[in-house]
Amino acid sequence: MGTGPPGDADYQQIIVGFVAECGDLVRAFSDAVIALPDSTGKERVALVGEAFRAVHSVKGGAQSLEMPAVAELAHAMEDILDDVRKRGRELDARDRALLLECGDALLVAVHAASSRTAPPDVGALVGRLKGEAAADPAVANPAVEDDRTLRVRIQRVDALTALASELLVLRSRAALREEESRALAGAVDALVRAVSPGATPAREIASVATARAHGLRRMMTQDALRAGLLATQLIDGIRGIRLTSMSTLAGTVRRVVHDAAARANKAVELVVVGEQTELDKAMLDALKDPLVHLARNAVDHGIETPDVRREAGKPARGQVTLRSVQRGDRIVIELSDDGGGVDVQTLKLAAVRAGAIRDEDAVTADSVLDLMSLPGVSTRQGVGDLSGRGVGLDVARRNIEQVLGGTLSVTTVPGTGTTFAMNLPLNIATVRALVLAVEGQSFAIHTSSVQYVTRLRAEDIAVVEGRPTLRHVEGARIEVLDLGAQLQMKASRNRPFAVVVAAGDRRAALAVDVVHGEEEIVFKPFVPPLERVGPIVGGAVVAGDEPLLVLGAPELLQIPRAATAVASTAQPSSRRPVALIVDDSITTRSLEATILKKHGFDVVVATNGREALTEMRHARPDVLVSDLEMPVMDGLELCRTVRADAALSQIPIVLVTSVSTAAGRAAGLDAGADAYVEKGKFDQAEFLDLLRRYTSS
Repeated sequence: MGTGPPGDADYQQIIVGFVAECGDLVRAFSDAVIALPDSTGKERVALVGEAFRAVHSVKGGAQSLEMPAVAELAHAMEDILDDVRKRGRELDARDRALLLECGDALLVAVHAASSRTAPPDVGALVGRLKGEAAADPAVANPAVEDDRTLRVRIQRVDALTALASELLVLRSRAALREEESRALAGAVDALVRAVSPGATPAREIASVATARAHGLRRMMTQDALRAGLLATQLIDGIRGIRLTSMSTLAGTVRRVVHDAAARANKAVELVVVGEQTELDKAMLDALKDPLVHLARNAVDHGIETPDVRREAGKPARGQVTLRSVQRGDRIVIELSDDGGGVDVQTLKLAAVRAGAIRDEDAVTADSVLDLMSLPGVSTRQGVGDLSGRGVGLDVARRNIEQVLGGTLSVTTVPGTGTTFAMNLPLNIATVRALVLAVEGQSFAIHTSSVQYVTRLRAEDIAVVEGRPTLRHVEGARIEVLDLGAQLQMKASRNRPFAVVVAAGDRRAALAVDVVHGEEEIVFKPFVPPLERVGPIVGGAVVAGDEPLLVLGAPELLQIPRAATAVASTAQPSSRRPVALIVDDSITTRSLEATILKKHGFDVVVATNGREALTEMRHARPDVLVSDLEMPVMDGLELCRTVRADAALSQIPIVLVTSVSTAAGRAAGLDAGADAYVEKGKFDQAEFLDLLRRYTSS
């Protein structure tokens, strides 16, 4: 085949496809070569075959598109793998490192050929593959894969996504029009009934109007449903074009871990969990640098040498885990190691040397990441090939928080390991948002930043260190901020609702006038000449044509506290709610009683349903917490008895049980329980939140 004219659109599209295909093929080749040392038998044969096929495919495409440098290098790599397949050649660490280096060079050569720039000189690599030159003892860093191009230009996909997202607004408007047509049909019905029975012409006209109104209503209902379905399908389809699985990034991280371990003389394997999790292609590209840094840092700083690990009773080979999962409209990506953890004392000394803190300052768990992210702060005494300058984590954190709009947190346990967790938005045009209002102005805030909404009663507010606070569901007190004052609108001490928002480790309760509820909005970030103003990060349009200003939780929590925030107008109520705990297990009773007493409840206990009824008739509790399986009288019978007793029937009942079957849950709820909590999934914060909702007046 010829190279094709430079301006030939079809030929250029083929080139674009080949570049993208080469990225996938080289990634598969590298993964197979890295996995070879741990393979035996059929698995080893399969890995060699996979690597051979990948290189063979690159060679075939390069020959067809007349890319001689690519074809020459791929052919030499193919010869090595053919020796392994047919003649049983063994590949040592040096051979594998050379093959991986050649894979990087393949990508460089492909991109050079596709951009019509001078091709790299692959002669030296080909000579080394043929044994004609000494191998470079250094293990090369992986080449940066430039696979940002989709099979269609990404700008076109962005434009289509924005246009399709506008259909959501039209869908909501259609629903409003359907409601208007329903009201019109009802008004015509009322008019017909008001017409005198003797006014025959008027009744005939009214009858025709009635038929037309109801026909219009039916058609608008059908159109609204159809438009909604088509809009959803179209948007989902376009989103799918932009979504790419984490497997493409996992290959890069796997290579980084392999090369970093070789340089550090450590044995390290990468475990990938959630490789098929999908996220936006642009976000995937932006994540590459932070993840590469964190992976290299995990090998260099986190994983110990084999001798040290053996002395600590650990396997000689360390493990780095890349885990990704989608939770609602967020992506959580964790990179963890099973190394020695962060030495907080050493970190503190490094921060003192850098002038970041004073020697007498305490380092808490929450401040570890802040210190690790400071430029110039590193626990390594000297600068190595992989790390030690104390600048990489700072850049990675800024990329995650400022470029991607996410959060980064760290958890470290001495002797056990360290986990970096990134919480990121899916980065799609339409988002779920909570719509609220203050001083007559409506705002939206991303639901992923909202923890819960509650009524803001004066007795729930206490002044701590001069600031109004609200007790959080976990028991701690959080600051209450008047949203009107924070936005420099108007302060008020009587806003009826609180929206608890969080960004990373920071959280606060925003006092607002109205909470309209959740809605899917088309988010429009500010673009020049418009600029972000304080916590206002963009805008949106909803069904009623009212423009919404979109607030960012991180930005809200970073601005200074307004001087006129919500203040306490009453002392907290002195009455503690009473919980009756019914369980035949003394361990469970003690655990639940300890939790509730610690968080403001008075507790009464019973060992079975019959004892519980006696206690309840003696003193009526505010909430009943019962096991399901108990002697004498079980939880189901207790529920039925309480619901049948007029004096007790309004008491909320929460079943806490080890029975996790759907049938068990259904039986408990049918018997009259208000909530069903599985002991195997017990979460203290959720349990407390549940009971507070049932006991709040």
